[in-house]
Amino acid sequence: MGYNGNLNARATDVITTEGDLRRGDSSGNAERLAIGSANQVLQSNGTTESWATLSTADSVLTTQGDVLYESASGLARLGQSTDGFVLTTKGAGANPVWASVGGGGAWSVIGNYKSTSLDASKTFSSLAVDFDDYSEVVVVCDMANTANCDVEIRINAISSTKYFTDGWQIKDGTDTIIDRNSNTAWVIMPSALGQNNTWTCINHIQLSGVTGGGDNNPKCNTVGRAEGLNGGAYMVTSGLRSVETNIDSVEVIANGTTFQVGSRITVYKVARA
Repeated sequence: MGYNGNLNARATDVITTEGDLRRGDSSGNAERLAIGSANQVLQSNGTTESWATLSTADSVLTTQGDVLYESASGLARLGQSTDGFVLTTKGAGANPVWASVGGGGAWSVIGNYKSTSLDASKTFSSLAVDFDDYSEVVVVCDMANTANCDVEIRINAISSTKYFTDGWQIKDGTDTIIDRNSNTAWVIMPSALGQNNTWTCINHIQLSGVTGGGDNNPKCNTVGRAEGLNGGAYMVTSGLRSVETNIDSVEVIANGTTFQVGSRITVYKVARA
């Protein structure tokens, strides 16, 4: 068998720089492959060769506490997370995430807030609640307002007039129907009860997974009590007409005023059995 004489040319006829390599081109002639960058490796694509930088743990990770995992496109970095969070799988074909540890197994604390300033609202994001994994979000409020106002809940940053609040309030022995239509948020503490007194309430926000008749319509069921001269017990049941298949954020809003310093909100999500 013969060989291409050009490919057998002297190295000094092709190579010009320390670290260069000699390879054959598409015509069988010898050519120079210039030296690559530091830490690169020689890689073949089946036709020719080239220098390439391979992804390594050191090249992907940037911060102490990062985690290396395989994504759909190769090695990827999961940045460090909040103290006490645990690494959680999302199943086949999905990337892992950090998640808080649920105190009771089914219940997970996903947000704690205690106001240190006169805040007008507080948003809890990245809830990732859907009907397949979780049955509800629970928002527990222990609050006081700086002035008379309604306190409301909004989900997924939706502020269109799709919220309907129906129920009743009891103040000074008088039972009053609550009927709020086409609002931009659910009412969880009416101004007639809360005002600037201490008040508490527990809000259960649920997604319906039953087909037909309001499929995936989120509903908020609230039980609460306000203290002081305007104290009274009340319950509110609410529904959102627009279809939502998940709950990604919950915002508690002091409509027209602020929360007093020391007000607290805790948000849980409840896993399905």
